[in-house]
Amino acid sequence: MFGDDKLVRYHPCEHIIKDTNHCEVHGLPNPLGWGPAHGYLEPDQIFQTGQYRTLQTDMVNGVKNPACYYCWKLEDEEQVYNDGRKAKTSPRLDPPLIDRETKEGYLLHFILDNKCNMGCRMCSPIVSNRLYKDYDYFKKNDIDIEQISNGWFVNGSTGKPLESNQWEWVLDNADKIGALKITGGEPFFNNMFLSSLELFDKSNINFGVTTNCSLISNKIVNLLNEFKGIYVTVSVDSVDKNYQYIRHPVKFEKFEKSFNNLLRCNNIKELQFNCVVSALNFLHLDELLLWSKPYYAKLHFCEVYPVRGTSIKYLPSHILNMMKEKLNVIDMADAHLLRDMIERAIKDNQPNRQKMLQEITLFDKSRNQKFENFLHPVLVKWLQQS
Repeated sequence: MFGDDKLVRYHPCEHIIKDTNHCEVHGLPNPLGWGPAHGYLEPDQIFQTGQYRTLQTDMVNGVKNPACYYCWKLEDEEQVYNDGRKAKTSPRLDPPLIDRETKEGYLLHFILDNKCNMGCRMCSPIVSNRLYKDYDYFKKNDIDIEQISNGWFVNGSTGKPLESNQWEWVLDNADKIGALKITGGEPFFNNMFLSSLELFDKSNINFGVTTNCSLISNKIVNLLNEFKGIYVTVSVDSVDKNYQYIRHPVKFEKFEKSFNNLLRCNNIKELQFNCVVSALNFLHLDELLLWSKPYYAKLHFCEVYPVRGTSIKYLPSHILNMMKEKLNVIDMADAHLLRDMIERAIKDNQPNRQKMLQEITLFDKSRNQKFENFLHPVLVKWLQQS
């Protein structure tokens, strides 16, 4: 459930708007054909629309509705991993834990606005208003950052969901909600969101959130403990000073303190980590894996989107193979998924020092940083070669 200034769109799951050609936030796809007249529908009305009834009927009768192309395609194709493992699955067959454990009530997912305390190098002003500072610098200096980032670093927002009548419905109908999932921006940086959570009974609601987990105060812990259960995905891409370089301007020490505060919650049903893989953190991923190991939480890896200067396929083969060898001595299931990503990068290897340096140094100038102080020495040496 999300929208821009002109159109609100309601989707049965986030996967219905996925394919390889767009981002769900940037593209704001509309596979179910919502129009301006639908903008004021409340959640219980949405589930009664023709769009939703057709999807429900098709699913019950085994009809492959074209809008659900993403899952059907995954289920039709058996994935073969580099270590010989085979799997045929999809989000439909293997839904998130919060979906499986919510037995009653509506399951609602809101994408909030772009308020965020971090300006991550792989992110966009559409999702983080902290990046407006970089965007303004690039525009002031006539730098075409949109072209350099392959259309990713663009200005905009995801609207104002917290001012919508759909969110008002949530506040007035908590007894009808089984689960509430929230992504941002950074939800815990949004004071309007935090204040609104205090307005309704949460004891029978499961809460799912994707967070950078750098702002977890005692007050937020107490608020989270009021939910039936919480399902947390923590966005973390590296450790120590490399973390700060990517997730500017927050230091890793502050993140760890906040994360340890989160662990004081007594109703954590699921804890996961999500890491965006780029050339910037690539040679530190083994350190991140070992950091995450004591928490027994799944660590998901996804490549920086879209293909841009800091994509790992632009690294030289000796750096790709260096990390591949490091992973061979790490006995963790999540390391297998990272190996598969590296194998793909090796097969599609297109070393491009100039393209990588261009993106790195432009952000360095905007932030008064020097990559030599933050990146792995092996990567620095390659970048500095003439």
